[in-house]
Amino acid sequence: MKKWTKTFLTSLVLALAMSITAFAGQWNQDHIGWWYQKDDGSWYANGWEWIDGNGDGVAECYYFTPDGYLVVDGIADGYTVNADGAWTENGVIQRKVTADPSNDAAAIALYQAAQAKYAALDCIEADASCIMDMTIQDMNVKAGMDLNLKMTGVRGNNLQYVMDGTMEMFGATFPVTMFYKDGWYYTDTMDMKIKQPMDIATAIANVNENTGVMEMNLAMIRNMKAEQKDSNTVLTYDMSQEALNNYVQAALAQTGTAGEGLSGYKINSASGSVTIDANGNLVQDQVLMDMEMSVIDPETGTTSDVKYVMDVECNYKNLGQTFTLTLPSTEGYTDLTQQQ
Repeated sequence: MKKWTKTFLTSLVLALAMSITAFAGQWNQDHIGWWYQKDDGSWYANGWEWIDGNGDGVAECYYFTPDGYLVVDGIADGYTVNADGAWTENGVIQRKVTADPSNDAAAIALYQAAQAKYAALDCIEADASCIMDMTIQDMNVKAGMDLNLKMTGVRGNNLQYVMDGTMEMFGATFPVTMFYKDGWYYTDTMDMKIKQPMDIATAIANVNENTGVMEMNLAMIRNMKAEQKDSNTVLTYDMSQEALNNYVQAALAQTGTAGEGLSGYKINSASGSVTIDANGNLVQDQVLMDMEMSVIDPETGTTSDVKYVMDVECNYKNLGQTFTLTLPSTEGYTDLTQQQ
């Protein structure tokens, strides 16, 4: 049973980590100049790139040096760029539409306005529930989780978060704690304490978009529509399978998770909804994901094919309030990558 639960927890850690990860790149500046960090933690270099930096569905074209720095206010590769680095012709910025035409323009605008308010938060608290229907080889497992999530350092380089709550499985309820600190993801449940390296701080937190399941790059969103429910507005959407899986593979490679007992990670479908209150605040997030992967047992080397459908809902609390976190002790956790 312990061997089986290890496979389950390994799968669960990755599934939850991916489901709470926002997808967005960001401009950064140091003493040399401006550069752009992509979704997977790498950066553009040595050529032209179309970038929708403000998420409005319209991209501008920028030129980056071999070292990855933006060329501004001059000539780049024979073309004129303005003070912001955007390619211009006769003083007119050259643009192209990146948002999918299946999205409703008014819904996208409302979504962007809510994200602008959300982006200012450095501390985030949410109650999350997760219902998972998982198949490991021929065994079907239904599990549920109710968690309280707290994050600090969301907009900087010192991301910390802790999730506390319960897991229901096989008719029993188990306490569960998951937390992230200093490049390690820790899980404590079902009489098992495991950890695995997951450099979220570098790969994702540096782009300052680190919670929820909702801040997708507009290139991933399809069929976004708005519906009024009482005083709230609910935005529903689908996600591009190709764009999402491209992100997932890049993120796994960047975080160091790929090649550590996990392979073939694939999202077959994803859809969700975002609820915005009358004041334009994001108050609820929901996503439904159909995923699969293979998990390699570190002791036997055998591979288990895992398929699962996961329904995650987050309700955001105490918006705008700041707090500090006291993380659990990191003692006594088994490193999954060191097991033979």
